[in-house]
Amino acid sequence: MFAPYLITDPDFYSQEEKLFKQRLLAVLQTHRPFLACFRDKSTPSYARLARAFLETCTPCSTQALLHTHVELAVEMGA
Repeated sequence: MFAPYLITDPDFYSQEEKLFKQRLLAVLQTHRPFLACFRDKSTPSYARLARAFLETCTPCSTQALLHTHVELAVEMGA
């Protein structure tokens, strides 16, 4: 059996930080994934949204990964 995981979709989560956090939190609380991956290859606001992603995942005890940006992940403790 596999643990549930989440991969974000920029079309669903929004580029606006408050809405991003609200939608992400709703999904995390409903589905309780073990792991979540922030994946957005097109946003110019990747770092800002990545921080919002981590801030939302941490209180939910969801392990968080940042897609592609290794240096940023290390810097942010992901």
